[in-house]
Amino acid sequence: MNSETLSMIYGIVLAGSAATGLILLYIDKVGLLKLVQDEVTNNLEYLEKLGITDDRALDYLLASGLKSRAWDQSSNTLAELVGEGNFEFLVSCYASLSILTNRLTNPEVADDLGFEEHQAQIKSVISHHWLAFDVCQQETSSFRAWSKGMRVSKPASEVEGGEEDRDGDSRRAASSGTILVWVEGQSVEEAKRRTIEV
Repeated sequence: MNSETLSMIYGIVLAGSAATGLILLYIDKVGLLKLVQDEVTNNLEYLEKLGITDDRALDYLLASGLKSRAWDQSSNTLAELVGEGNFEFLVSCYASLSILTNRLTNPEVADDLGFEEHQAQIKSVISHHWLAFDVCQQETSSFRAWSKGMRVSKPASEVEGGEEDRDGDSRRAASSGTILVWVEGQSVEEAKRRTIEV
């Protein structure tokens, strides 16, 4: 073997190693974002039950179900793996959640918001969570949602292609910067007319 052949083999090995490294980074990113998306989905379930009545006793109890563990453990890694704009959506989601949970669970923090302000804060946190949910779908190229009590996952291209997969009152579609809202009994074309740009 001459030096040119060895250089070529060495180059091929380096290229293969680099490709393997990129694949492993992508797998890490997808895995971490799936954990964050599951946490966001769980939080949305709790958030939808907050602020229904002026009596906050239920809100104080439910606030302990709002979690940020997956985000706390993965945010440093995700900062390196997710695009800056999308990462900011994740940061704002958990920042708004932290402010709300601190107000509802920390006895040293005065809960001095009126009912309308309380509801507005909850709606803001919900909006931030939906944006984070969309980021997770966009970054993983996968539509993940609940269907009849089971987690379903589809490539985003199948959902965007017009498949009529409805679940409950509304559904987010994995499309860059767009939210599709499906209402039970509505066709995908009708939902596309109600597209919201974010």
